[in-house]
Amino acid sequence: MRSYRLALALAVALLSGCTFGSDRDYQLVVTWLLNGFVPDAELCQELGIATARLEVRSGDGRRVRTLDASCERTVENSLGQLFGGFVTSRSFAWDVDYTYTLSLLDANGAVRSTPPAQGSFYEGFNAADVHELGFLDYVAPQGQAAAFHGEWSVKNLDPATECAAQRIAKVRVVAVSPFNEQFEGAALVGEASCADGKIGSNGAKVLARGDYVFRYEAYSDANALVEAGRGIPVLVDGTQDVILPRELFLD
Repeated sequence: MRSYRLALALAVALLSGCTFGSDRDYQLVVTWLLNGFVPDAELCQELGIATARLEVRSGDGRRVRTLDASCERTVENSLGQLFGGFVTSRSFAWDVDYTYTLSLLDANGAVRSTPPAQGSFYEGFNAADVHELGFLDYVAPQGQAAAFHGEWSVKNLDPATECAAQRIAKVRVVAVSPFNEQFEGAALVGEASCADGKIGSNGAKVLARGDYVFRYEAYSDANALVEAGRGIPVLVDGTQDVILPRELFLD
């Protein structure tokens, strides 16, 4: 059953012309976040994203809908949480299998979100009049809001010698949103030789605004993960630079 908030969101979307498609059986709620934030015009411009595009196909692979909305459009989900997003009209039929792809595009129509959000959905006869898709969790940490710096050691010894002894060739700093607890598809923030013992942008502003979780990752010469550090919550809002806590590998 629809919540009051989602019903209100649907009503607002209908009144403001934010819906798409034709009159069928049920609607979709389509949502996204940018660097863990609800998008606004400034962040969309900073990340070079103009449009969100939903492509829907039937079970036989035939494309049945392509729906576009501006990057900064927002909607509430059934829990009252605000996301970037939109609500379609009743464009989808009960008892039909669909697959979908949700992508973020730049002003030239090139896809910026790789991989896109994708999956399938289905509603049985008269089972629901609204279906919420999984949201697209887009993280692109490169920007001009903050500089960053980090340091590490191996077994609490000098990395200039201990990295070679432990066959650690390089250290990466990666980032995900707070919703990505498994660090799947983490975005690269920076990479340095393990022997350097530090990484950073030397005061240059290289991070985009966002609500991130960073972590250090140590890799071998064969590019195998030796050890991943703990997650480090980081809020980048443009007011200060990011100084990551020192990481100790193979403690």
